Amino acid sequence: MKVALIRGDFANPWELQNFEPLNNKNDLTLFNGYYPISSIDSIKITTKHLLSPVDVNLGKISRNKMAILNRLFIDAHQLMGLENELKGYDIAHTAESYFGFTNQALKAKLNGNVKKLNSTIWENNPYNNETIHGRKQYKQFAHKNIDLFLPVTEKGKQSLIMEGVNKDKIVVLRPGVDI
Repeated sequence: MKVALIRGDFANPWELQNFEPLNNKNDLTLFNGYYPISSIDSIKITTKHLLSPVDVNLGKISRNKMAILNRLFIDAHQLMGLENELKGYDIAHTAESYFGFTNQALKAKLNGNVKKLNSTIWENNPYNNETIHGRKQYKQFAHKNIDLFLPVTEKGKQSLIMEGVNKDKIVVLRPGVDI
């Protein structure tokens, strides 16, 4: 199976270690920006870097600049060319329902570039991240079109249900840590 992990600049070894075992039987590719929040050099997953608005200013971006970018792009965490990169993938796996890269993956799915779309959900506060223009619409679009939501807590599941996600599309999947 061909699987795309889409994390933008949020790629980190703590979360990605949970996906490494999938490499044994699947063709796994991580899509992220050029400046992930932490070093992912230790992760043994093929990685494709795509340019993101967040990558401006050599990856270092102030809170004020991020606020401006989010208002320009609805969410600046987008990956240029992602929709085309996803052609031929069986599954795309994103994080959260309000990120720009999740919206891009949804468009790729609706255009037939990827078969299924899953999303890990870390957020556990209902209606959070909806104050920026367009993000509520991103979330509603995601709630209708993501095939499987994987919240990491029961509270995350309840938040999704409160926001209108069909409970049959939600499975709580707590992450593990290789100690």
